[in-house]
Amino acid sequence: GPSQLADAEFTKVTQRKNQYLRTAEAKKQYFLTSADMNKIPHEKPGGWGSGRTKLYTTRDLLQYALVKHGANGLKKKMESRLKRALNKKKKEQKARNAARVLASKPTPLGSISVNAGLPTASEIKQMRKEIKAAFKPHMTWGNMKSPNGCTMTIRVGRVEKAMYACIIGKKNDPGLTTLVKQGAWYSARVLLSTLFGGLGSPRGSGGKYGCNRDLAIDGRHGLEVKHSPSQKTISMKAYVCHVDQLY
Repeated sequence: GPSQLADAEFTKVTQRKNQYLRTAEAKKQYFLTSADMNKIPHEKPGGWGSGRTKLYTTRDLLQYALVKHGANGLKKKMESRLKRALNKKKKEQKARNAARVLASKPTPLGSISVNAGLPTASEIKQMRKEIKAAFKPHMTWGNMKSPNGCTMTIRVGRVEKAMYACIIGKKNDPGLTTLVKQGAWYSARVLLSTLFGGLGSPRGSGGKYGCNRDLAIDGRHGLEVKHSPSQKTISMKAYVCHVDQLY
């Protein structure tokens, strides 16, 4: 079980040969914060392309982690992380099983109240219009953090789970049984054509000489579209850039 696996991981970590880890991996493995990292000795590799890279020895990291968490505390954190990983695998397997059922039986899956029902075609179209309108005010050169493009996160409220299922192309799965929920959010990668339907993806507008019109969403790899049932909110992460970069 997770407890035995945590014991094995703790033994491995405490007995490993001394080696270097980069900041992100060091924080993850030893449950440390950015403030902690500032207190631990590090080296900078130097050389072209190294940037702000910092290297920490596993000996120093372990020593600091044991002082901060204690041996039992470090084991408990490892056990909790292993439990989360096992639960995630179970959820992913459950979602795969649901997808197979959906493929063989294309009728709505999941529990959804009779009163809520499925949204109508006109309601789905209206929601897509609201999503498109939510993007436009942010698609200006004034909001761009880089002339080459930047990532923007747009949120829209008052979105029920069944509506989310429809706009991401899962109308037959209003209960989202084929998706894995991470924390408070479901997440799916969605094509622009699926998210906006026949409305077309948004473009910027206004600006000097209408320059914002040159801004568009890079949807070549789809958009990350998330939904929080408790907040009834969708969150969309999109990369916005000059339209010429898309060809």
